[in-house]
Amino acid sequence: MRKKRIYKAHILYTKEPGRFEVIENGYVAVGADGRVTGVAADLASVQRSTLNAQRLDSEEAEVTDFGDRLLIPAMNDLHVHAPQYRNQGIAMDLELLPWLQQYTFPRHFGWPPSRLAAFSARWEASSQAMSSTLSSSATAT
Repeated sequence: MRKKRIYKAHILYTKEPGRFEVIENGYVAVGADGRVTGVAADLASVQRSTLNAQRLDSEEAEVTDFGDRLLIPAMNDLHVHAPQYRNQGIAMDLELLPWLQQYTFPRHFGWPPSRLAAFSARWEASSQAMSSTLSSSATAT
C-alpha cells in the first residue's frame, strides 16, 4: 500500500474552471490511493481539509519540501498525436472535444495516410520534438 504524502511548494491550481489560485509555500496532501485530498496554505489546514474522511496526520505521512519550486496538482496528459503537434498551446481555454473538433480533427483527417505515416516516423525519431513537448506547459513526475 502506498504511503500518504504531503508536498510543500508554491502551489498553482484551479478550484473551479476558469480560475487559478496561487498559494506561496503551500501544501498538497495526497492520500494512500494517490488522489489529492487537500490543498492549503498551512500544514494544519491541509490536514483538516482532507476529503472522504481520510485523516492525514503529518506523523503518518511522508512530507516532501520542494522549496521554491512550483507544484501544479493535476492529471497531465503528455501524449501528442502527430497532427496535434502544431496545435500545442492553442485555444487552451476549450474543453477537449471542442478543441479536437475545431483544431485537431480538421488537420488530422486532412492528411493522406502516406503523409501521416511519414510524419509519425519522423516524430518518433525526433529528439527536438520531444524536447519541445517537455518544455511546453506540460508537466511530468
